[in-house]
Amino acid sequence: MVIRFFNTWTMLICTLFCLAQPVLFVSAKEKSFEEIEKKPAYQTGLEDYQLALAAIDKKEYDLAEEYLHRVLAENALFQEKSGKSAWQQLGRVLELQDKKMAAVEVLEKGIDTLKSAGLSDYYLNFDLARMYAENRIEGREALITSLVYEVLQHITYQNQPDLLQRFVDVVSFNLNESERDQIKKARNKKPGEPVQTLYNFLRREDPNPVTEQNELISIIFQREAEARERFTTYSSLKGYDERGDIFVRLGNPWKIYPSHSGTPGEMGYAIYPYEIWLYTQRHPDLYFTFIRERGVGDYKLVDGAESLLGSFYKRRREFFNRGNPGQTVTSLRFHLYEELAGLHEDFKERVYRLQEQYSAAEAADYANAHFIAEDRAHAAYVDTLMQTFGFGVVDVSEILPLELSGSWFSDLNGDLRTEFYYSLRNRDLFYDKYGENLYTILLGEAAIFDENFKLVVHDSLRHKVNVGNGEESQNGVFLSQWNVLLKPGKYNLFFKLENPNSKKQSTIRTEFELLSPPATGLYLSDIQLALDIHPSDENGLFTKNGYFIKPKTNRKIQNEQNFFVYFETYRLSLDANGKSNYQAEYIVEKEQEKKRLFGLLGSTPVTKRFYRDQVQKNGQNPIQAESHNLALGDLEKGEYSLKIVVTDLNSGEKASNAIRVQVIK
Repeated sequence: MVIRFFNTWTMLICTLFCLAQPVLFVSAKEKSFEEIEKKPAYQTGLEDYQLALAAIDKKEYDLAEEYLHRVLAENALFQEKSGKSAWQQLGRVLELQDKKMAAVEVLEKGIDTLKSAGLSDYYLNFDLARMYAENRIEGREALITSLVYEVLQHITYQNQPDLLQRFVDVVSFNLNESERDQIKKARNKKPGEPVQTLYNFLRREDPNPVTEQNELISIIFQREAEARERFTTYSSLKGYDERGDIFVRLGNPWKIYPSHSGTPGEMGYAIYPYEIWLYTQRHPDLYFTFIRERGVGDYKLVDGAESLLGSFYKRRREFFNRGNPGQTVTSLRFHLYEELAGLHEDFKERVYRLQEQYSAAEAADYANAHFIAEDRAHAAYVDTLMQTFGFGVVDVSEILPLELSGSWFSDLNGDLRTEFYYSLRNRDLFYDKYGENLYTILLGEAAIFDENFKLVVHDSLRHKVNVGNGEESQNGVFLSQWNVLLKPGKYNLFFKLENPNSKKQSTIRTEFELLSPPATGLYLSDIQLALDIHPSDENGLFTKNGYFIKPKTNRKIQNEQNFFVYFETYRLSLDANGKSNYQAEYIVEKEQEKKRLFGLLGSTPVTKRFYRDQVQKNGQNPIQAESHNLALGDLEKGEYSLKIVVTDLNSGEKASNAIRVQVIK
């Protein structure tokens, strides 16, 4: 089973949320009144509506409010061609005057009035959802979700181009490459697909997608409003700079290290004003670097600390400040990294490496050759790391380290028996004492959705973890398994586990695909890695086909330690005596680069084999379950391919499967 984590720098909804902000609407001067539909039933009030838009453009909000009340008194169903109503504009004007509760009441009345006539205003729906969330109005959580989902189900480039396009523009910063491609291709061909992509994002990031409400939507609305206040900029439609992007994504950092004054030089900044945001409680290497190159605000995200050096100074090897001849680019780096050394080991190590160089000029050359590339590598690593994180909805102190993997096997009825294995360390749990023993409870939910996030299966999980003594509570591992029957197809997994005693929890979301087995011929199941396999006649969670199989929940193999594999072979042929005869070959190999003669023609990839073993067996069934103990010996750490090839000795047919494993020391 192929499992791929979402990229998750997807902050998609941010554009939706910022879009409805009062400061972001198109001005009346930029708007052609010809865009307003003049159907006879809705033409009444057009002149006053145009006057209201002009007053809004001039920031004469009292006057605009008066005109809009006159429009609604004449025609309570007045709408533009896009569907934007006079109710929505009135709510906007009231909000601009800081009459927030009055704006909410107007929007609610507008929805009811339009709905009674069979009409909708998706701008109005969105504004109401946003204001419910920003003002933390209780009891509206499920309504907020339904309003936003309704917007995404109906808006199009043809009817609401500003709403959808601004949505897409702001979201593109955080969408993964596949999602950007889907939207780009669909923009002119299939207008509904961008909306489906955005809807799928919200469903994927929902803290608990099996409930009616999506808590993430309210959280993003609230964070967007806060970001506009704290990280204000007028150079972005969102209303906040790139610090706000990270804030909306992850919430408040564990620590912010600011240097807002910067270091002046003869030619602009020697060291730009900057902020470093650390989320190191969430992951040791999760930190972000922002710089302000000009102006008062408008910080932008950069690869790392090397970007903090002024562009005129960063590559100079000689003195640049005659009044202070010790101030070379190397001394600037020393000053910068010594300031940052207490924040992270990366910066402390750079101080040490600079000190190891023989001269300031050599230190500058060394930094130019290594530090910039390291910053880029770290930024790429953080991008990858973020794919495993959802939005920072759960406080970092509540994260429960959880490992999860899966395998599929064919069922006799044609379904695919899909198994998910999960584990966590006992020392991450908090226990109650019962007699001489310790125990604690784990609660969770497991749900699978199809590719459009329609619920397929949902189970509640409950485990009582008993440990006999303090040593087991520190060194032991909790391990369990969840099984479900599925048809071939693309799916989204939601898996949540929490320990109420410790107030820790972990949520994993990932998409996976189950491919259809071939219509004819020999084929293999997934390869399941195991900590232990031995024959067993007992029925239990880890028992199948006469084997007890203790699953591994990751693909890391310790150097020089044995491990086990389990797989199933289907459609073996039977001989005249009704027996299957087959050979299983186990191969571990690694792709390496081999340099060509004198290096003149570069290098070419070659596959080097490190392990090979084979066994021959027979059975009385076209389906055979097989296990094997692998002893790889002293392999270098790195990524290897474990390949299994089965040969049907009766028919000569072959089938194979492979997985990637990581050898660690």
